Amino acid sequence: TIYRWPVPIVGPLLKVASCAYPMFEDIVSMSCEYELSVLSECLPLISDMKNASDEMCYKWIDQCAQKDMEFGPMPFFGMTLPPPLTARPLNEICHDQDLYDRVSRQYEIFRDECIPKEDKNIWKKYAQL
Repeated sequence: TIYRWPVPIVGPLLKVASCAYPMFEDIVSMSCEYELSVLSECLPLISDMKNASDEMCYKWIDQCAQKDMEFGPMPFFGMTLPPPLTARPLNEICHDQDLYDRVSRQYEIFRDECIPKEDKNIWKKYAQL
């Protein structure tokens, strides 16, 4: 342990963290790839989402939840949480994924058409903490 202000650096903890970090990077990358693939499979084309009815929005949310259950191994909570937590923003870490540009536009249109502004603002409020 190195005692430095403001926090001591604990050698064993630093060793574990430096060994584990590359594994977390792979897990986050896999999670992003999974979320993007689920969304690309369950959301309709952008042109089909314009002026969506509540019924259509519920149908798309259900499709995404079903697709998530079909794919299985990792949960994508973006569409399975109840309102006001439905359709959280995509993780910024996912920007490097191949599907990101297309799916992020598709997902944002979905959020604009189907998620109430108050619900979306919850994510903005807590993202700033």
